[in-house]
Amino acid sequence: MRRSTPRKACAVARHLNSPVEFKRIDLSKGEQKSPQFLAINPNGKVPALHNGALKLWEANAIMCYLAKAAGSELWPSDTAGQIDLLRWLS
Repeated sequence: MRRSTPRKACAVARHLNSPVEFKRIDLSKGEQKSPQFLAINPNGKVPALHNGALKLWEANAIMCYLAKAAGSELWPSDTAGQIDLLRWLS
């Protein structure tokens, strides 16, 4: 199992001082398969982000969302820059 993926999203959230609440999900206890977690991420994997009606999973999507929401240069303002960033993340 790759454990670095959730860390990327957490690192960006901390770097941006994003107003997020971190919740530890105990994979060994199967907490990612609970109905509450599956309502946020039907794939039952971490990381996941829930902000009102918005439900995101996949670290790259979460990182891009947080950067855009913070107005950070981590999410470029121009379309070409955004596409280039997505290319590198892919």
